[in-house]
Amino acid sequence: MARDTVRQSCPIGRRFHTHSTRNSALPRKQGASSAQRVKKLFRYENSTTVKRRKFQLLWSNIEILKPAVYAKRPSPAVSNRWKDGDAVARIACELLERNLDFQFDVMDYDLAFKQLRDDFLLYARGVVRLRATWTARRW
Repeated sequence: MARDTVRQSCPIGRRFHTHSTRNSALPRKQGASSAQRVKKLFRYENSTTVKRRKFQLLWSNIEILKPAVYAKRPSPAVSNRWKDGDAVARIACELLERNLDFQFDVMDYDLAFKQLRDDFLLYARGVVRLRATWTARRW
């Protein structure tokens, strides 16, 4: 199980740490051995020591599929469920949409989703768990 940590500073003046746990959906015994086997095939570390190299078909297929699976972060779309023209609901939807867009920019979800995409393409498994730990800073 790989653990990546992203440290960034928030424009509001706080610091947060984002932990994303990759491959946490793998069962300990069964999934880990098959994942190690796939990882060994993907890396192909014998390419520098053997005389006749193999064409790395797995790597090329993964690189071709990456943009098809996930190319850019999703843009939030929040709308009123009943479309009754309520001004308060319209403003609340706009506020939520702007907040989600801001959080996507600040928390760097793109990195976690790209790591998830890579794990999904290689191992056909992957779960992203993001946890933000806020620490207030004195002014």
